[in-house]
Amino acid sequence: MPHPDSVGAPEAASVPPFFSTPSGGADRRPDVSPASARVAMHLRRQFGRLGTQGATKATQLAEVGKERVAARLDDVADVVRSIADRSRDQYGPVVGDAIGKAATSVTSLAEALRERTVEGLAGDARRVLSTNIGTAIGTAAALGFVAARIGKGGTGHEQNSAEQADSDPQRSLYAPSFDGAIA
Repeated sequence: MPHPDSVGAPEAASVPPFFSTPSGGADRRPDVSPASARVAMHLRRQFGRLGTQGATKATQLAEVGKERVAARLDDVADVVRSIADRSRDQYGPVVGDAIGKAATSVTSLAEALRERTVEGLAGDARRVLSTNIGTAIGTAAALGFVAARIGKGGTGHEQNSAEQADSDPQRSLYAPSFDGAIA
């Protein structure tokens, strides 16, 4: 007995498939010429190569970035180590040793970063993000806020509140005065 979906349907061999191949295989569409099929296959291969080249370049750039971050962490560890040395002299060995342990931790982080592959780091990041989505959103918001503050701070448009109050008539009407006078 035929399948209910196939009742009245044409034979499978007579239904033309959707995509074509240059070899004229089973998935050949009748409305595509062999030359068009060859061009389409060539474009698919080219886009595949471009995708592979893009992924390779992205991995190379990520490796360079990873090395730069590791180098910066080493610099931070050196600064923290020098602070630890000065702290031992000023505040005693307990404080100096605690700060020295922080420097050792930063150095360990830099070494671990150098040892990991970019793919391994990306996998770890995906795993952490999928299990701690709230923390990931909060961290992204905090990093966005910090980036915005850094970007805003570097524009050279900073004014102190007194200059802003003097230059903005609306602000000077409503802003509280700290010199004892009522605005």
